[in-house]
Amino acid sequence: MTQNAAAVANAPDDKRDAIQSLLAIFSSAIDLEAHLRLAGSPKAADLDTENNKLSDAIDDLVGHAMDNWLADAKQVTAQMTTANQNLQGVITQIEQDVTNVARIVQAIGYVDQAINAALKFLPML
Repeated sequence: MTQNAAAVANAPDDKRDAIQSLLAIFSSAIDLEAHLRLAGSPKAADLDTENNKLSDAIDDLVGHAMDNWLADAKQVTAQMTTANQNLQGVITQIEQDVTNVARIVQAIGYVDQAINAALKFLPML
């Protein structure tokens, strides 16, 4: 099998991995939003906005999963994995101090990074 043929053969797995990475980030972000809401944090609304954007991006990606994505799935998946790891670290800190607005803003930034990575997959409209 040529290198190009191998890349094409692995493309569905790469796409699925990318979607799974986004779903992991989304799950963590939703959990954090619930935690913030239960703690009465006004920053929960900001995270809700980002979560809605991420949900839309995931829906769009699933809808285009059979199409050719413009970006290299492995590279973008790596970016999403890093964003997810960073998000997990910040979530732990937020759970210890829900009033730490800087950490909440940082978490929102990691969700935004995942959205931007996801958008690289979508064809330009």
